[in-house]
Amino acid sequence: MLFEHDLTDFSNDFKFLQWFDENFKFRAVKPSKKTIYDSKRGNPLSWREFFGICNKFRTVKHISDDDFVVLLTSRRNSLNWFSSFEQGKRNIFVHTGDWEHFIKAHHKYPVAYEVISSILYVLFKMDLDNIDEYVHKFPLGCISDMCEQKSQVILKLRTGDICQTCLDRLIAENVEPALINQALNLFENIRKQTLFRQGFQNNNKISRLKITNDFRFFLLDYGNLEINLTPRQKALYYLFLRHPEGIRFAELIDYKNEIWDYYKSISPFENLDTMQSSIEKLYNPEDKSTLNTECSRIKSAFRDKIGNAEASIFEQYLIIGDRDEKKRISLKSNYLELPI
Repeated sequence: MLFEHDLTDFSNDFKFLQWFDENFKFRAVKPSKKTIYDSKRGNPLSWREFFGICNKFRTVKHISDDDFVVLLTSRRNSLNWFSSFEQGKRNIFVHTGDWEHFIKAHHKYPVAYEVISSILYVLFKMDLDNIDEYVHKFPLGCISDMCEQKSQVILKLRTGDICQTCLDRLIAENVEPALINQALNLFENIRKQTLFRQGFQNNNKISRLKITNDFRFFLLDYGNLEINLTPRQKALYYLFLRHPEGIRFAELIDYKNEIWDYYKSISPFENLDTMQSSIEKLYNPEDKSTLNTECSRIKSAFRDKIGNAEASIFEQYLIIGDRDEKKRISLKSNYLELPI
């Protein structure tokens, strides 16, 4: 996967290799000529040039013909399509720019949708030379909607569906049912997150917070939004979840063994001295700034994902309390799914 943009929110089902060099050299149409790919240049590239980048990447990185290479680029293409694939190969490009003209949500959601739908097109062997036989000119809310007017793409994102005809094509090409289910689950998550970001859904409800066994934080009812925290922030947050009665910051040192156990389970570092020094800053009475900073950053991480929710809901996910009093996370236990 050739990346300019971060799509890690969608990496649960499809594993992405991230690699990109803005000075990436590729061989242009003329075999004797090399050029520099610059994503910021205004003039569009031909499809052949985009796929030339993908094929160069395959050569440099020794990518198997069975694997997909997807170029995510803000550079326009000559036919002004959202995305396309190279006929007979597993090379894809997706245009990441201009989405703000069609949708209020972050562009990573429609871009992720285009990545997965393009992979499915390749798998059911869509023939670009006979495109009319494969696409729906009248939008159905299916991955194969033609969207001759680009604004029609919003229907596909709102439905997150694959019509029966396209499902039958996938089945006829012996595409694994598990992969189809993964794609449908991804579409559903993208659909929910797109609706949430655009304000289509009623954000006056609380979402369940799930913490996986590998300590990833997901808001299940907001389209599996992941809250991105550092290991130290996760250990601190998890400590407060385990103590709904609350903890005074001044008494955090009394829980140092417990938070140390959480941190060891979460942190990728192997140097125990470095880890110990890092976690001790949270309950060091002479270093109050680290604890306050981490709580502030946890708040920012939640605000980044659900900042448009009502304050009464947003605050239930935060570590808060009056000065010198117990701090707590007020989210009720029936909204929590914690590691086993």
